Amino acid sequence: MVTHMGDLLALYPNHVVWIDVAAFEAAATAARRSGNVERYHLAISSYPGDLLPEDRYEDWAAERRQTLRALWLTLLRELAALYGEQGAWGEAIVVLQQITSAEPADEPAHVSLMRMYASAGQRLQALRQYQHLRDRLQEELDVEPDLESTRLYESILAGRVPAIMPSAESRAVNAGDTPDRRATTRVQLPVELTSFVGRRQEINDVADLLRHARLITLIGPGGSGKTRLAVAVASEIASECAGGVWFVDLAPLADPALVVTAVAAAVGAGEDAGRSQIAAIAGRLHERPSLILLDNCEHLIEACAVLADALMRDAPLLRIMATTRETLRVGGEVIYPVPPLRLDLPRASTGDEDAITDPRHVEAVQLFVERARLADPRFAVTDASVRSILELCRRLDGMPLAIELAAARARALPIEELIVRLDDALGLLGGGARTIPTRQQSLRGAIDCSIVATSPARSRSTPER
Repeated sequence: MVTHMGDLLALYPNHVVWIDVAAFEAAATAARRSGNVERYHLAISSYPGDLLPEDRYEDWAAERRQTLRALWLTLLRELAALYGEQGAWGEAIVVLQQITSAEPADEPAHVSLMRMYASAGQRLQALRQYQHLRDRLQEELDVEPDLESTRLYESILAGRVPAIMPSAESRAVNAGDTPDRRATTRVQLPVELTSFVGRRQEINDVADLLRHARLITLIGPGGSGKTRLAVAVASEIASECAGGVWFVDLAPLADPALVVTAVAAAVGAGEDAGRSQIAAIAGRLHERPSLILLDNCEHLIEACAVLADALMRDAPLLRIMATTRETLRVGGEVIYPVPPLRLDLPRASTGDEDAITDPRHVEAVQLFVERARLADPRFAVTDASVRSILELCRRLDGMPLAIELAAARARALPIEELIVRLDDALGLLGGGARTIPTRQQSLRGAIDCSIVATSPARSRSTPER
């Protein structure tokens, strides 16, 4: 809807407009005020990426782009510092790796990584990090590391860097088999900021598979809910994993060589001169049943496959659950295609075989309603609107991400109008060119990947390598 306002045209003047950049800045402010780890994770995950990268040389966009990116990097540094203060070396290392992946010549991040590795007892990795720093600075800036960085390297080399004293819980995690450690199960899973809806049958199925197989791969297109299902399954069987449950998010990594490092950091596997990092991980998890969740493997698929194969051979009590858009192709792998949310109306428990229950009981509808109420607490479901919600969820093929995106718009548009606009969007963006600007590709991607790609013909196709 376009309204004339004097010499201006206003697009939807009476509706709330959501802007990703503004949402990121608000989340960043809330995180820095609270000092809360979960809020930092929420803010970092809301970073929309480089602003308008196709307009890289436009002066009006360059400064704003740099400001937003600097804020994102600052959040990562502060989160790593919070983890360091808690003695959570593994978590701090993974966060710092995001910085060095984004800014390979960021010397302070490399130095912080050296300190965290040394504190975690991974002396060799700390020394390697210094060499990575030298290589990156030479390649990008043709300079040597600062004197302070070199002195830190020399101190670590001589074994003179004392570990920062962690909390009691962290000492138990990084130490060997202490009585406290044997009495508790270490569970490292992401904190979910929204409730998990439905999927009870899928949780039971995957949990049963994990009890009989050592490698389960949850496969499906983007937006199908692989990660949330995997985390729910891991929570379900955590009590059966005396050695711990470890979540490793691979999405921020670009270098395949960092996969092993990320897993070692997550499980707290120290390093010594007599064995490799993989051997250190296997040794750490050798004696008790454990579970590693490798999330978002597709862009590092070969490295994940090699690691999974090696760990299953060397740590016989370890189980691995992976989420990806394609299989690992490792011996013993059991593949579980993640289905869309259920769209069928369950039968009523009456003698009438034709009777059906209220659409409110459909999983996809339940997800839509819950997320719509998060966006607008006044959102109400009527007997008339629930049928429209079910129809909308069917148009979205039961894809969780697509349903959540639609639910976020429900505070501004009636359900019927959402259905109409969805048809328009599919027709407009479904076959667009790959070279359209990034800001348009993101919208088309949400439809192509989260909606169109879930049709039966596409979901059964062989993934591209």
